Amino acid sequence: MISLNHMQKICKTCKKEFEIRPEDLTFYEQIKVPPPNYCPDCRVQRRICFRNEKTLYKRPCDLCKKDVISTYPENTIFPVYCHQCWWGDGWDPTIFGVDYDKTKPFLEQYAQLKNKIPRIALLVIESVNSDYTSNSGYNKNCYLIIAAENNEDCMYGRLIQNCKTSNDCNFLYESELCYECSDCIKCFKCLFSEKLQDCIEVLFSYDMRNCQNCIFCANGRNLNYCIENIKYNKEEFEKKKAEILANHASIEKAKEKYKKLRDRALVKYASATKCKNVTGDYMYNCHDGVNLFDVRNSKNSSYSADCEDALDCHDCNNVYFKPERCYDIMGTLQGNKSAFGVFVMYSNETYYSDSCYNCVNCFGCVGLNKKNYFILNKQYSKEDYEKLKEEIIESMKKDETYGDFFPPALSPFGYNETLAQEYFPLTKKQALEKGFNW
Repeated sequence: MISLNHMQKICKTCKKEFEIRPEDLTFYEQIKVPPPNYCPDCRVQRRICFRNEKTLYKRPCDLCKKDVISTYPENTIFPVYCHQCWWGDGWDPTIFGVDYDKTKPFLEQYAQLKNKIPRIALLVIESVNSDYTSNSGYNKNCYLIIAAENNEDCMYGRLIQNCKTSNDCNFLYESELCYECSDCIKCFKCLFSEKLQDCIEVLFSYDMRNCQNCIFCANGRNLNYCIENIKYNKEEFEKKKAEILANHASIEKAKEKYKKLRDRALVKYASATKCKNVTGDYMYNCHDGVNLFDVRNSKNSSYSADCEDALDCHDCNNVYFKPERCYDIMGTLQGNKSAFGVFVMYSNETYYSDSCYNCVNCFGCVGLNKKNYFILNKQYSKEDYEKLKEEIIESMKKDETYGDFFPPALSPFGYNETLAQEYFPLTKKQALEKGFNW
């Protein structure tokens, strides 16, 4: 039984002391894992070094030999298949299954298995005419959008969710006909703006809510036909708007003016709407949690980023479609009671696994689809699975690897290819010293 008083530990990577809250200890006890050995920053760094979003390569599919765009370069240690081949019937991930060897560390055996199994060139799920999207799903007629779901006719952006006909935007949600906007929710025909919510035809503006027809405004609420937060009649407003959008030169001049306005605007300590008892930034409808960033509709979740509809989830990145009771996950859709995984989609009670879909009760598996009671890609009866799983967990506890995410060396990417380099920039020497690939 874990004591529910707060705990102080020393991070194995950065050697700094960090606190584990009583609420965290309760969560770890409920999901039956030991407290982490790494601080929150080092934990997220380990997860996102497994996520390559933007470094793309042209290479042949190792099965059909056709050229594809991939997050993996040529000559990888593992095969890389195009979308059609990976999802096709031309290969079977279970033929790579191996018996667990009690004399060797489990993660060493997992690494050997992982490097034999084909990986999908680009992670694109159930999309139409959206081949050049990455880590995305359920899009139609989209191009070069990343970490994006349920969009139509959108191009060039990251974290675009449920949007239509919007280009060059980041962190855009439930919006339409937007251009060069960032951190906007439920907006329509907005241009060159940031932090808008429920706005229509707002241009070159910052931190606006429930506003229409505004230009060069900041910190506005319920405004209409305003320029620089001053009310104008409709005719005057439309004339000024036409002058600004007349040509490229006038738009570039307006961008410079907006930059100065943005620098002078009042900035709230955190962007939090409909939130209670949470800390972080860019949160919407979040309740009870800490260290949340770009999270929407969460409850009892902490140490997470780029998440939607999470319930009782800790240490997750890029999890969507109502994940529940997930821990230390890098990428999931509708996951439930899963931990220490990478791109584990629509799966329940799946641990230390990678690129598994529609699976239940899998441990240390790679590339499986619609499987149950598998360990190292080999199937077992329910009783044998539970017995062997507990045996492996006890072995991992002895070598102090159970309860922590995969070691960075198991990432299929170089650190400088991944999202980790954007949030935690390192030199090659620093990355290699910390155990990352390059």
